[in-house]
Amino acid sequence: MGSDPAVRVYAAPRRRLRHGVRRYAEFILRGVYHRNDPLEIGPWGKPEVPQNGDPLYFSGSDSGQWVICAFADRPIGVDLQEIKKDPHISKTARRMFDLSGENRVLRAPRRWRPRVFAEAWTQREAVMKWSGRGFNLPMKTIVIDGSRVTGPADCEGLSLFAIPGFDENRYAACLCGAYKEKPQIEVIWD
Repeated sequence: MGSDPAVRVYAAPRRRLRHGVRRYAEFILRGVYHRNDPLEIGPWGKPEVPQNGDPLYFSGSDSGQWVICAFADRPIGVDLQEIKKDPHISKTARRMFDLSGENRVLRAPRRWRPRVFAEAWTQREAVMKWSGRGFNLPMKTIVIDGSRVTGPADCEGLSLFAIPGFDENRYAACLCGAYKEKPQIEVIWD
């Protein structure tokens, strides 16, 4: 990607996209990166950019009113979650998160739990997407210490970063990748 930003995140209103994340990614690949090959499907079902030339990696998500697609020069994972009040947040946190993630949610003041839960979820799902395994990598095995991933072994050392620009009262958005320092994240609103 040369002198381009380390990560570009394209965001579009869901109502404008009839075919979701995959078609939006292919649209961006053609129009911005001048790559006409369709996305390939990885061994665990993750859509991937064909690697023929300069390395380019993709991850996408959709939630609420938004679809996002992120592109970088190394494997990445992104997730976006609309923050919703849910009477089952505590139960879901116990079932899906490791003890530290569960405690983070359960110890939050009740009014902040939906936000804390959405942040914890997006962090873990971004790791799952980075791995290419999705839910074949059990969420409960992902341990997060601040902005670093400490488990499972093949995900050790990954970093997590909030994606800026979304209404923090309505959305949590997270980027995962093998970065020693925070990458420049450019959000392009479509």
